[in-house]
Amino acid sequence: MGDLISVILPVYNGEQYIEDSIRSILGQTHQNFELIIINDGSTDNSDKIIKGFLKSNKIIYKSRKNKGLVNTLNEGIKLSSGSYIARMDQDDISYPKRLEKQLNFMQKNNIDVCGTSYHVINEQGKIIKTVESHKNNFEIILSAMMVPFIHPSVMFRNIFKEKNIFYGNNNKVQAEDYDLWIRLIKMNLVFGNINEILIKYRLINTSMTSVNYIKIYKEVYKICNEFNKEYKEELLISFMKINKSLVQKKFLSIMFKSIFNFIKVNGINSKILIIFIRFNLKYSSKGLILFLKQEINYFLNNRKYIIKNYV
Repeated sequence: MGDLISVILPVYNGEQYIEDSIRSILGQTHQNFELIIINDGSTDNSDKIIKGFLKSNKIIYKSRKNKGLVNTLNEGIKLSSGSYIARMDQDDISYPKRLEKQLNFMQKNNIDVCGTSYHVINEQGKIIKTVESHKNNFEIILSAMMVPFIHPSVMFRNIFKEKNIFYGNNNKVQAEDYDLWIRLIKMNLVFGNINEILIKYRLINTSMTSVNYIKIYKEVYKICNEFNKEYKEELLISFMKINKSLVQKKFLSIMFKSIFNFIKVNGINSKILIIFIRFNLKYSSKGLILFLKQEINYFLNNRKYIIKNYV
């Protein structure tokens, strides 16, 4: 049957899409899994819908008062028995071969953390975009203040209990995914993305409030600066290894955004100057534009936060 996979599905007021999400996991070709559903204090019909699936012996269900996403994810991890953990969200849909293909890819390539390419769908389920995930240079993507994975597509080796690492690690964080990727890459875990579309990621208009967005942006900005400083030598090595002919052109603008973030906290040096000389000016210009947008957003968000809280 292959390795046991623990699929963690947090639910909060997910009545509109939760049925499709659960069905997409129960219909996987890899059937050696447990589906851990934690109802995080929903006030809608989520509990009733979930209970309609409990005839399946693959589902572990827990319903309790609201504790927030970070606590819910960590609770799911602690309940898990699988050698691998897969993330799933209440409004997304996994394609039938998702677990099978991710597991095979991770075992074949000795990968610890694996995401996938994906379809973006709207609230009605219509595909509006296809996103091909980057396959390498994950430390550069993170240092550019960007994320290498779409969170609900990720599968991990179950290293959490062994290494005593969890979402947030007892710190109050809202950017739980970015924070986790940074800590995992510092532990030298191997990241990878399978170049197949294995999930539908739903874009919903009722997203986080502007206040939460501001707090998350400020948090990610701070974590990114710290990462560029602490991971300085490793990033320099990664920059020097980039071969223009072997990476997607769109990645080069990300790389230069990363370089400008690096310069912001570490200053410029001879190796950075060599990189600018090696590459076409248009790529560094695109990276500079991305960097300036990031800095302007931070300035504007910071001003909004100050005005709202202190004026």
